[in-house]
Amino acid sequence: MSAAERKFPPVALGMASTVLGTIGLALSILPILGISVAFWGLVVGAVGMLRAAFFQPQELRWALVGCVVSAWAVAIGLTLAFTPISSSHINVHEPAASVPVGRPFTAPPATPAW
Repeated sequence: MSAAERKFPPVALGMASTVLGTIGLALSILPILGISVAFWGLVVGAVGMLRAAFFQPQELRWALVGCVVSAWAVAIGLTLAFTPISSSHINVHEPAASVPVGRPFTAPPATPAW
């Protein structure tokens, strides 16, 4: 075992990516935090996948799961960040019930102020 292999535990980068992705999912209701944490989870997962492809194949599963969870967290964070708060096609001044054709609109009776 070389010194480079002893530097990290076998699943260090993949597990870190999974943890960052999970934290990003939890923080996705605050998009500025969730997206940034999950982005770093994607970076760490990509580095872990490259490292696993060349040095330690047993780490590939953790790194792949970390990339998937982080990508999911980024997607949810971006969706929440760019979703409009209200729809612009709804007219709030239009009455909820339509008036039949040929009948005038009659207001409901006023409630007495006791």
